[in-house]
Amino acid sequence: MILFFLSFGFLVDPALAAEPMGAMARYQMGITAERAGNMEGALKYYEEAVRIGGDIRAGVGALIRIAHIQMIHRDLAESERTILLALQRDPSNPDALLMQARLWLMQDKPRRAEKNFEELSRREPLAIPALIGILESALIRSDPAAIRQAHGRIMARIGDSIDRMRAAQRAREDAEFFAAAQKDNVAVFLAELAFFLDPTPASKEFLAMVRYQVNQIDSAAELFQELLSDPES
Repeated sequence: MILFFLSFGFLVDPALAAEPMGAMARYQMGITAERAGNMEGALKYYEEAVRIGGDIRAGVGALIRIAHIQMIHRDLAESERTILLALQRDPSNPDALLMQARLWLMQDKPRRAEKNFEELSRREPLAIPALIGILESALIRSDPAAIRQAHGRIMARIGDSIDRMRAAQRAREDAEFFAAAQKDNVAVFLAELAFFLDPTPASKEFLAMVRYQVNQIDSAAELFQELLSDPES
């Protein structure tokens, strides 16, 4: 879906700005719609959050989510413009920098992405997503030594069960994203990482589904059979 108004820089709409429901409320409604899989509805609320103006946090957050949806739809040029708009409003916003790095991965520019990820790896609460991003960069470069190093950094950073679950969840989310983007080796590696961090039947099922999605049919079938044979699954 192409957002035609991006070229106009998301001009503030006075009519929307005068309404009682502000930008943050629209942004939160967009998040709810996106989580429910209603991307069209989410985009509508995000666009309105930006056009209302007056709330930098809501506006930048909405731009970041719009860029993410554009990326999913492989509209990388529009996504890049949207991220730049977000960074114009808040140049040091860590979520925008994280999204920019992901875009560079999608554009097969992993070295550029690594610079953002390295900077963000020193910031909380984005250290774990950034370290996983460094791993993704190494996977895209097909660099075995860098992959091992990045994996080791993730393991060293995980300090407790909460961190472990956060890392597993992030790996699952990124695996879904890269599977949809047809970067199969990245998606499978991340799904395997999620299962390693969280060796539950749900994680095994997720790994099986990712393998099936990228046409690793035999290995997916083996995992599904293991799940059926396990009485605790």
